[in-house]
Amino acid sequence: MKVAHVVHLYPPEFRGGTEAVVQQITAAQRARGDEPFVIAGSDERVPGGELRLDAVDHVPVCRVLRDPAENYSVAHSCPRVVAAVLELLANEAPEIVHLHHSMTLSGDLAAAMAAAGHVVVASLHDYTTVCARSFLTRPDGSSCAQAFPLPAARCVECVLPDFPAGRAQ
Repeated sequence: MKVAHVVHLYPPEFRGGTEAVVQQITAAQRARGDEPFVIAGSDERVPGGELRLDAVDHVPVCRVLRDPAENYSVAHSCPRVVAAVLELLANEAPEIVHLHHSMTLSGDLAAAMAAAGHVVVASLHDYTTVCARSFLTRPDGSSCAQAFPLPAARCVECVLPDFPAGRAQ
């Protein structure tokens, strides 16, 4: 089975929990004869954006580098990145796409892949969809895990000190 794994970052650029899980899954898939490949975002920026092909542990990896002017967030849409990912998927023709994280790619990537006819499954490895800090942990170390539903004022109070320009809006 040919499987595409889509993730926000990937070794050796970054090693974290989500990346470790994807590496373990692709290793297990290779061992049983499947054909996994990874489409990863990157924190590296190049003018105009770029696709960079390499391999990690014998698994093909295509890194989607963004243009310095392209911002990213869970809610942000980046049509150029979406088009690049959809073209990669069209060329590779996986039987299934496993979305692990899209933070450095485009917030609407799952919907775009599904609309293009791909079978998409998603694993939510953290709380990025509901928390700007990704882990429901405030700067003082306290948790918001017991505060659901989270009132917007609580989130603004938590995040605003890191983005003081937001006070003007």
